[in-house]
Amino acid sequence: MPATDTAARHKRELDKELVRVLELYLPYSASLVMPDIFSNQQDTLLTESERQVLGLVARGLVNREIADTLCVSTSTVKSYLHEACKKLKARNRAQAVITAFIRGYLDLREVYSLDELADLLSSLDPEALETVAELLKRKREQD
Repeated sequence: MPATDTAARHKRELDKELVRVLELYLPYSASLVMPDIFSNQQDTLLTESERQVLGLVARGLVNREIADTLCVSTSTVKSYLHEACKKLKARNRAQAVITAFIRGYLDLREVYSLDELADLLSSLDPEALETVAELLKRKREQD
């Protein structure tokens, strides 16, 4: 399978996960789905390299493409991913990306353009979009 097909498949899987997180935008709702993410243990910061790798994973790149983009070896990419997963208590790269977004280590705007976010959200039915809009409104009122 060519790398572009694999990357596209990973991006589709991640997009589905991102939509799920957006639907569960309030931290309380997300904490019900992934309680370990919101534990009160010491908040370990990700390194800049770990953040960069997770951002490229979120874009759908595979390890070889990430290594080429960052001018490092695939072993280095795997090491950064392993450390990020360990720090975030994530079982896999997709959960690490989701957790990094939820905890604020990654900003959606750093990974996706507003057009891409709009495309992602446009896949939701109108009722789900209204729910997301309401959740975002409540979140803004809380902040």
